[in-house]
Order: sequence, then C-alpha cells, then structure tokens
Amino acid sequence: MSLSKYILIFVVLFLIFTQKSLAVNVISGDSVTVDRNLSDSMITGGEITVTGNVNGDLIAAAGEIRIKGNVYGDVIMTGGNIEIDGDVSGKVMLAGGKITIDGNVGKFVVMAGGDLNIGRNAIISDDVFAAGGSIRNDGTVKGNLSAAGGRYVNSGIVEGYENFKKVEGIPWYFSEIFKAGLLILGLLLVYMIPSLFEKSHTLISAGLIENVKMGAFGFAFILLSAIIGFALIFSIIGAITGIFLLTAAAIAIMMSNLVVSYSVGRYALSGKTRNKYIYLTLGFAVIFLLTKLPYVGGLIIVITTFLGTGTLLHVIWNIKSGSVQFRE
Repeated sequence: MSLSKYILIFVVLFLIFTQKSLAVNVISGDSVTVDRNLSDSMITGGEITVTGNVNGDLIAAAGEIRIKGNVYGDVIMTGGNIEIDGDVSGKVMLAGGKITIDGNVGKFVVMAGGDLNIGRNAIISDDVFAAGGSIRNDGTVKGNLSAAGGRYVNSGIVEGYENFKKVEGIPWYFSEIFKAGLLILGLLLVYMIPSLFEKSHTLISAGLIENVKMGAFGFAFILLSAIIGFALIFSIIGAITGIFLLTAAAIAIMMSNLVVSYSVGRYALSGKTRNKYIYLTLGFAVIFLLTKLPYVGGLIIVITTFLGTGTLLHVIWNIKSGSVQFRE
C-alpha cells in the first residue's frame, strides 16, 4: 500500500468520525498568518496567527498559536504557547506548554499542559477539565471545573462544583532517567533492526517536501488515533480496539525521536564514521539540548514527533515487503 493510499484511509476515517464535509483547508509554513475567513481548516507551522473567522472546525499544531478571530465550530490544538482571544462556538481541546483562553467558549473545554489560564474576559458555557502544573481561573465557568495539578487558583466564577486534586510534581531526575532508558532502547533497536533506522534516514534526508509529507502523515495518525481511540473506548464493543490503538500511537510517538535522532547524527557525522551507535547517541544529545532552548524547544518537540512518527509508520509498513529486516 502506498503512502498516499494510507493517508487517504486516515482522511476517510476522520471524515466518518467527525461527519464533516470534504472542504478542508490545509495550511502550513514557518510563520502562518491567516487574516481571511476560512471554512474547516488544518494549520501547521512554527508560528500561527489567525485574525480571520473560521466557519467550521480548526485543528492546529505549532510552537506559537494565537487565535484572535472567532471559530464557529470545534478547536483542537497543540503547541508550546497557545492563546485564544476570540470566541469559539463548539468544544475546545488543547495541549501545550502555556495555554490562555480569554474568549467565550460555547461548549466544554479540555486542556493539559504546564501553565493553564482562563482569562477574566472568558465565559465557558459548559464544563472545564484541566490538568497541568499551574491552573488559574479568572473568568466565568457556567458548568463544573475539574482540575488536577500542582497549583490551582480561582479568582473568577464557577457556577457548578469545583474539584481540584493536588498532584505532586515528578522529580526532575525521573524525566532524565526516562530519556536515558529511551536512548538505551534505541541502541538495542539499532542492533536488532538497523535497516529500520537506515530506511528512516533515507526518507528524512529526501528533502523538505518529503519531510512535510511525513510530518503531515504523523500529525494525521496521532490526531486520528486519539479521536478514534477514545471514541472506541467509550463504546462497549470497541473498547479493547481503542486501547490497542492508543497504545500503538503512544509507542510510535515514543520511538519517533529515536529515528530522527539517528538521522541527525548520521547527517552530522557523514564521512567521519560508520558507527550506527554513535549516530544515534550524538543525534539524541543534539535534540535533547535543542528541546531545552526557550521558545523554540517546544517547536522542536512538535516537529520531531510528527516527522518521526510519520517516517516510522511508513517504514514499518514496508516490513511486510521484506525491505526492513531484523538482524540475523
């Protein structure tokens, strides 16, 4: 099955589950500014600013996202910094480093991240579910507000009940231990399946257009796996399938940075060494340091995750044809 057919399947599934029309605007770029009115739209980039209105649903992923226009549908976004100043008629589902909602929302809000804020101009017409390091409400929530995290402040209005569960932060070294374990896993995979990493590098080094395709494929897979997986979990018959799909997506996301790290290291050391383990270790260290940079660190994570996931899935699909084999 070709990549285009595989993407088509995901698009069809997306349309089935969202029951939307085929007219979807797809916009991407390093810095995207949308000052005109749109219908259903999917936007990706380093920095996104939307000042026009969206007469439908809006799906976006970027390092910085600012929504100043109104959205007459649902909003699904992930990014390093997300600001919503306009009004949203439907549901809002967000994941990011810092999130601020300062407009009106017609239905419920689900958000997860580091710093979550509901501004004083915001009116949420339904429930709010928030999980993060710091959660603050200065606006009006007409439904219930359920929060879990390190810190919660409510200086606004909650017409329903409030439920905050204190979650102690995970020590910093747990994250570093996890990353070290991920690197060890990557080294084992390089030993066991070296061709997987070589094939991934071939795709990643094929050029910008191919990278955009792989990134879009990875974004579509993660988004649709979440939508379909959770939809199946809440059904009686498809619960097991939903759990399996979400688990597969989680594994793909976890491994995505390994294939990108390998490619970065191989490109940096081209002609200097042929040691695959050094490729992975150097690339992993470079990406690790880049993700620590302010402002651009979140964008690096988004790019490597989408690109790595799309590339990994495309290569794994070719296992059936024997182009990717285990070490003998």
